[in-house]
Amino acid sequence: KVEEKLPLIDPEKGKLLQALQDDGVKKGHVRRRVQEAFGERVNPKFAEHAEHAFRGACALVFFAIPLVIPDGLFAPRDYLMKVGVYGSGVCMFIIFNLGTSFGEAFDRVKSGLQGNLMAAIMGWSMYGLFPEGVQSEMPGSDFVFWGGVGVGCAFVGSLLILRFNVSTQMFALSSFACTWMNFLDENQKSGIIPPWRHGWSLENDVLTQSFACTGMGMIAVMIASLLPYPRWSLDFAMENQLHANTQMVRVLQTMMKYYAEDTPNRYIKDQVIRRLGKMKGLTFCNRNLLAHAWWECYGFGSPQMKRRVLAAMDSTTQSIFDITWNAWRESISEEAGERDATLIRKAKPKIDELLMSMEVTMNLLVKAASDGALYPAETLALKKSFEDIQAKDKELAAHFHEARHEVTQGNALVVYQEIRVAHVLLYSMSHVVGKVVDLADQVHQSMNWSNVLPPPPELGGFKSLFENLTDKTHLVYALRGLLAFYLAFTLGWFGFRDVIPVRTSAIASTTPFLITMYVGSAMVSDLNRVQGLMLGYVMARILSRLTATCGWADLSLHLGITWVWIFAGVFVREHSKTFSSIGSMAAAFGGTTLLAHNCADSAIDKEQIFNSLAMNCIAVLITTLVNLVIPTDRASDLASKALFDCWDVVRESLQDLYDPKVETVTIRSAEAQALLQQARDMGAEAGFEPRLWRMPWQSDLFDSVVEETGHMVATVSALETALRDSEGKKKESLRQLTERSSLFNNADGVTVVRKLDIGRRLLGIFQHETAERFPGLAEHEVVHTFSDEEQKAEQEFLEKEMDKIFGGKSDTSAHSMRQDEMAAMATVLANLSRMKGLVRSVQHKVLQYHWEE
Repeated sequence: KVEEKLPLIDPEKGKLLQALQDDGVKKGHVRRRVQEAFGERVNPKFAEHAEHAFRGACALVFFAIPLVIPDGLFAPRDYLMKVGVYGSGVCMFIIFNLGTSFGEAFDRVKSGLQGNLMAAIMGWSMYGLFPEGVQSEMPGSDFVFWGGVGVGCAFVGSLLILRFNVSTQMFALSSFACTWMNFLDENQKSGIIPPWRHGWSLENDVLTQSFACTGMGMIAVMIASLLPYPRWSLDFAMENQLHANTQMVRVLQTMMKYYAEDTPNRYIKDQVIRRLGKMKGLTFCNRNLLAHAWWECYGFGSPQMKRRVLAAMDSTTQSIFDITWNAWRESISEEAGERDATLIRKAKPKIDELLMSMEVTMNLLVKAASDGALYPAETLALKKSFEDIQAKDKELAAHFHEARHEVTQGNALVVYQEIRVAHVLLYSMSHVVGKVVDLADQVHQSMNWSNVLPPPPELGGFKSLFENLTDKTHLVYALRGLLAFYLAFTLGWFGFRDVIPVRTSAIASTTPFLITMYVGSAMVSDLNRVQGLMLGYVMARILSRLTATCGWADLSLHLGITWVWIFAGVFVREHSKTFSSIGSMAAAFGGTTLLAHNCADSAIDKEQIFNSLAMNCIAVLITTLVNLVIPTDRASDLASKALFDCWDVVRESLQDLYDPKVETVTIRSAEAQALLQQARDMGAEAGFEPRLWRMPWQSDLFDSVVEETGHMVATVSALETALRDSEGKKKESLRQLTERSSLFNNADGVTVVRKLDIGRRLLGIFQHETAERFPGLAEHEVVHTFSDEEQKAEQEFLEKEMDKIFGGKSDTSAHSMRQDEMAAMATVLANLSRMKGLVRSVQHKVLQYHWEE
């Protein structure tokens, strides 16, 4: 079937369809060789992170050569070093702004440059008004001093209160600390001349020199992203999408293969689970790539169209994953019988043809959009593929209708009880196909410059600076940053005995790199940063003394040590979530320390080493104390709250879905999924927080409840899909069923919602922090099984509703399986049963739980 479509493509564009024979990814020779060298086939993640670290280390060492060689070898280098345009500070900029793609790297260096420029403009403005800064002999010196204090505080406050990028804040505050300190210090001579004043030059303006040094770092980061091959965000997004297309089809094919056997093979079940996991990994990694890809096209031309298409495909893929995941979870929770297997076997040839046609269509969308436009031959191929998938969907529906009648002989009880799995699987698969058809239509219209596709994800612009300024997490972050910076600056201003020199900005310059928006276990993060700083300043300085001469052997050794250090630090930052901050700090501060040593420096300045260590340790101490004094919500509290909120969203959704008076379907599963992810992240952090007098955080119980809740969210998503028509309203037949049947409503309300309320009360165990018995366990309702109500409702359904829904008279052919009334009803009923089982499972987990000392 695939070969029939190849002649439809212009020979010059024929390569677009080669992905139909493989995984869809075509890599250049250089890229392929580089990735093979890092062992991509053995461990793709390791290869990705190692290549990233390799690029960063090579770029940094290349730009570090002028820093370590002696004077007199190259006059331009000597000039740049003399005027201060080039220094070891460039290392810090490179490490903190390395990006995994060109778009991400450009966004980071833009933010870093923006921060340095903002600090420079503020410094130029202050020295523009008062060229010498504060001078005791000048009239009104007190006014200048306090005016400088006020302006500096306002600048720092605006940087941290407004939602600037973290990189912008770090480099703006670090650069401004020295400028502000020197302006207020009456004994410090001005080294700043604004560009608009007479006498300005590169040699006598330190702010221009600092900005130029940052520019050098930007060039290094860009080179690391472009060589030995460019790492375009759009290319990665396209490859991820092509892989996801393949996994979608393979998952569905394997699921059908599993249930087509009279006795399902457990090892095939393992394949389904593995492929679902792989599909999930590919589904949620494109959003950031597409957002950063803006810097690769600036929102114009065919690349922007490519972004829009890939963003729409990414959104569709996420919906398809939810549908597929729930279909699998629902099907394995049911008892698949012989009739299920027989029916799926009969439909399997048509299913395989439809899935192949769907893969062709998805890959055509990616490849036709690879250059942001549709050529006539591509338009024809897409149209043919579009028609083919609709025709095969119709053929499957007709074939399934005949096979269902043959297998069940029109027996309503058999249809209701013995082919439920087949109904759920094919109904879900048809909805997947429907998503692809809708997407293909939208892409086709958008390629004709109709504004049909939704906008791609974007990075925050100017308006984002003022968004959610009263959010508690942001306010805590801003307050922490302000207090830490002001304390560091004040301590540096007054000094302390022989430990902290008077009028030093070193502490305040380091503090911005330690401020974090961390909302979990801050103590662990602080300790990791201490370790990184110690490694960077102590170990790196010891290693730098292994080279004592300016001979080429020692110079090469020095650069080699620097390369290994940077490579190791960046790799740890990328590869390990636990030790990420250690690797980042060690690479940034260690690299700066190594490059600050020139071969001409023969002696070890132990006093300077002590001062550097003292200043940075004090900066860490200040930020750690500030984090303790102004704590954010504990990770365990945040995890519990997010889980509660997720259950509330699930309850609200089910209440509306089963309420016949509510005629529209509001999609809430995405909101529930976001809350669940927050609960999952904070739950992991809660295991590291200091519990002190509290009982230990029970990670195993929380993780198991979160897993069951994830299945509940997927079930809600499937119900939303099954009950919703093309206009967003409830399907009338299903709405009437919820109105008539006591399976959904009875005199006491919706049974599954009542069970949810009981389960939610049991979740309070995660906020119970003593060894005493959890009070919720003593409530009578928590052991209420609802078995009598459910049996009565089931019996009533069998007597009054089953023949109306699943009887022979209701068995009519549809144009698509997603329009098949029996399949829709079976899916809704199966998901109702599934939801009750999931809530029951959570109850059992909590009731069986016991504290572990």
